[in-house]
Amino acid sequence: MNVLAVVRWPVGGIKTYLRYVYGHSVFESVKVTLLAPDYNVSNYFKDHIKSRGVVFKRSGERVADLIVSLRNELKSGDYDIVHSHGFTAALIAAPICHLYKMPHLITAHDIFLERQFIGLKGKLKYFVMRWVLERADRVHAVSIDAKINICKFFPSIDKEKIEVVLHGIDVDTFSNASPARLRLERGPEQDNLFVFGFLGRFMAPKGFRTLIDAVDYIVKNDRATRPFCVATFGWGGFIREDYEQIEKLGIGQYFCQLSQTDNVASAIKALDAVVMPSRWEACGLLGMEVLTAGRPLIASRCVGLREVIQDTPALSFEVDNAEELAEHMLYCMNNEGEQKELAERYISQAKLRFCHGKAAKGLLAIYESMLKTPSLSY
Repeated sequence: MNVLAVVRWPVGGIKTYLRYVYGHSVFESVKVTLLAPDYNVSNYFKDHIKSRGVVFKRSGERVADLIVSLRNELKSGDYDIVHSHGFTAALIAAPICHLYKMPHLITAHDIFLERQFIGLKGKLKYFVMRWVLERADRVHAVSIDAKINICKFFPSIDKEKIEVVLHGIDVDTFSNASPARLRLERGPEQDNLFVFGFLGRFMAPKGFRTLIDAVDYIVKNDRATRPFCVATFGWGGFIREDYEQIEKLGIGQYFCQLSQTDNVASAIKALDAVVMPSRWEACGLLGMEVLTAGRPLIASRCVGLREVIQDTPALSFEVDNAEELAEHMLYCMNNEGEQKELAERYISQAKLRFCHGKAAKGLLAIYESMLKTPSLSY
């Protein structure tokens, strides 16, 4: 089997998904070519995807570059399936798959929002996306919420071809990791400092502004009974604007910006608790990682994440509710021993529930079923 995986944005959750799934041993006998712009990921894939059948091919960073690269690959390569990771990749690949009569699989790594389809431009986008989804041979949803979202916005799509295979992680990596040594260059330096972690991107879906408001609420109301800080990782997005807001509120000493790390497991292990104030997710991958690492998790009940935290020790709050988040942060600080014990006791269940082997085998099963079924792409 020869699969061409097309990726427009090989970052964040998509990058991690590629690592976990294609790095699994079930893909040893499958040739997978990852076609994507090289946003500093070629070495990452080389280090983390050990399967001999997976190769990375670099395209340019523009959409036009990816289109040209995809056409050239299909002209020269003997591919059985084109697999688009993400909706943007699907928009690029669908017309070309139609032209070359190639079976096309789309993995939904995000969800649709009402505001995306407002106005003339939004309506045009809607009709194009519907055409793409209707002609896909399979649509892979990484959570039940993700499938419900697709069916809600595109009721004309055949529900039978939308398959749910839940995301998964390399559970041993997170349960066995050793804590990193965090260099907290900012924030109080007291011995009993409680360190919360925010490991999401500085983008609207990840809800960092809600966390800022929660810290502001704690500080302004003098609710903290011990020193604390929030460690954030990485750059990009709206980090400058977000940290300007932190300074404007006068709470800069409670935030510490650390360098981005590929060793997420060790970073999580070094934290006292992790906060996920997400506004929406296709599947809350970070939540799986934190629960498997045995660290307390405070997470929103947003679409895609509520599925992950259900029946776990995670503390949950309504989306955008900064005061409820603040109360959970205070509870974590005041009941540190209890929360850590609950989190550590859940590790064995988390490993069974979130193991990436299920995701890898599920994806391989989709590939195999597509080879047995006539393609819809033409």
